[in-house]
Amino acid sequence: MMNCAQWKRRQCLLVLCVLTTVLSLPLRQNDGANASSPGEEKSPENTQPWDVGTHKDMKEPVRVDLELAPLRIEKSWRNYKQIPDLFQEMAEEPEGFFSLESQALRDLVKSALKDNPELKEAEAAWKASLKKTRVVSALPDPNLAATAFLESVETRVGPQEAVLILTQKLPWFGKLSAAGQAALEEALEKAWTWRSLQRETVLRVKKTFYDLVYLFEALKITDEDISTLRRYEAIALTRYGTGKGIQQNVLKVQSETTRLNERRIVLLRQRDVGRRKLARLVGSPLGKVELDFGDQPLPDVDLRLEDLYGKVRKNREELQARLHAVRSSREGVRLAKKQYWPDFNLGLNYIVVGDREDPEGLLNPPEDNGKDAIGVLASINLPIWYHKLRAGVDEARLEEYRARAAYARQEDSVLYEVQDAYINLESLREQLDLYRHALIPQAEQSMESSEAAYETGKLTFLELLDSERFLLNVRYGYAKIKSDYLGAHADMERALGTRFPEKAEETGTEGTLP
Repeated sequence: MMNCAQWKRRQCLLVLCVLTTVLSLPLRQNDGANASSPGEEKSPENTQPWDVGTHKDMKEPVRVDLELAPLRIEKSWRNYKQIPDLFQEMAEEPEGFFSLESQALRDLVKSALKDNPELKEAEAAWKASLKKTRVVSALPDPNLAATAFLESVETRVGPQEAVLILTQKLPWFGKLSAAGQAALEEALEKAWTWRSLQRETVLRVKKTFYDLVYLFEALKITDEDISTLRRYEAIALTRYGTGKGIQQNVLKVQSETTRLNERRIVLLRQRDVGRRKLARLVGSPLGKVELDFGDQPLPDVDLRLEDLYGKVRKNREELQARLHAVRSSREGVRLAKKQYWPDFNLGLNYIVVGDREDPEGLLNPPEDNGKDAIGVLASINLPIWYHKLRAGVDEARLEEYRARAAYARQEDSVLYEVQDAYINLESLREQLDLYRHALIPQAEQSMESSEAAYETGKLTFLELLDSERFLLNVRYGYAKIKSDYLGAHADMERALGTRFPEKAEETGTEGTLP
């Protein structure tokens, strides 16, 4: 039969279990009633004031059509070491950043992807985040406690001298997996952000390179025109010496030569600034970089805006990053809902018992004299503070709302970038055709005609200089348009998130910079 003390202890345990069940059940039911999936709309009567889509500033849910297709990489946070390192492969073999670029530009891009300090920082950040998956998905450290009695507790088999307690916290089922998956999605978001930064760095390298192409071409044009003006100056001096010309012609051509020399100084300064900028982008510590331009491919592609929209949704790194942010926030909602369930604590108690040393124990020691005792410990926390738990779920849902809104905003932004790049590219292509087929031939023909007319005395020297100046400006304009056209291809490549054009055979007619 049970004595009175044992009966009271059992009554207390029974009351505690009943109270725990009664307090926890309404909270779980309430959470289940309000825990609709992120894409579902809630009825007004079941909606809480801070639920997503029902607050006074959020009356309408975000209409974002997220196609959550299976990830290209392993989703399991438990096997994160098996994740294919696609990003590192891209950094080592960056063929996805090239279409028809010259070998010199390819080498510069590879150097930038390898040595740019900003890219190294971003790469370290996402890899560090990937390590976080094991941190948040692992069990908490076990606790080991020891108790030494200042005054021993006497028992039948001897005095209790010390107690060793070993406990391990066990979170509710699914809490660790949700935390690990959220951390993995966050790491993948940073990884795609790193790839986006790679694209941005490649864009800056290419556009700086193409600006330098223009500057070197402009310097070449300037030197050639200075030589032409010096030849005209010699002709003007000869005619002035023989009395067939006037001094004004000599002064005019000398002033034109001085103006071109001043322009040459400005171009040289801009070239040096561009080289230092390019050196910084490729990670050159001394600020120097060797340039070999050669012939730059000048592709001519057939663009269809609808096809470009399809590519950007598939390839743009920022959209992929936002998509992983949405997935991470969904796991955050799942983790917040699991906080309604208790965590367990399991452990062992080891009680060190000494031998009885009292006269009765020494005279007639008990059968288990001095035998140590082992006990099993089990406990749970009581998640009864409803408002705190509910606030955590609301916070997670609002975070998912923010992530979805950010995805929608990013999608609008990248589609605008594609449209803007498309209009700019089409406009530059039309200007390029205008220079190729109209302005350049007309200016060269006008210059040849003016020189022939001047030699026969049918044209004045000032009119000859006007023809020379017109041809010079046309050549400058053509060099700038070619540079801008190549830069517009780089802008389109950045907007699409993939190389543009994708394959050489898709480029149609192809030219090179003369």
